[in-house]
Amino acid sequence: MSRETAPRVATSPERVHEERSRSALLLLLLGGGFFLIGCVDSLLLWIPTRFSSVAWEFATVGRTLDGLPMPALGLGLMTYGAVRHPRMGRSWMRAFGILFGVSAMLLVMAAILFATSAPAVLTSTPSEAVEGVRRAVFRHGFQAVIYPVVMASIAALMWRGGRE
Repeated sequence: MSRETAPRVATSPERVHEERSRSALLLLLLGGGFFLIGCVDSLLLWIPTRFSSVAWEFATVGRTLDGLPMPALGLGLMTYGAVRHPRMGRSWMRAFGILFGVSAMLLVMAAILFATSAPAVLTSTPSEAVEGVRRAVFRHGFQAVIYPVVMASIAALMWRGGRE
């Protein structure tokens, strides 16, 4: 029994270039949308600020960490789209590396704020709600460690990869 193979279609370099440009642009647009929506959502959590309220600090940092996947995914898609775009390519890697680095620093500051507010929230929580708050402390504490490490690692990779 012989297997038929599909005929090979020769594609021109211009066609490949055009398709690569379109797919990269799609990633840039989709990523940009996710990034902007996620950033606006996060920003609105912090306005108006109430840094004198430990409960507000705890809840705001927690909600920010919970909402982080959308802007992080958006930034990742934008980065990949820019790197794969024929006209942008490697020259944009350092710019996205800086964005990931700034994100990592902001997350470290949020983690410090969370770490300083969590003990006070735990001690002031009624006994019937302590278990839920402990779980929130664990979940958000875990996120506050992992997210900055991932963002800083990506920043370093982008920075090193952007050298031409």
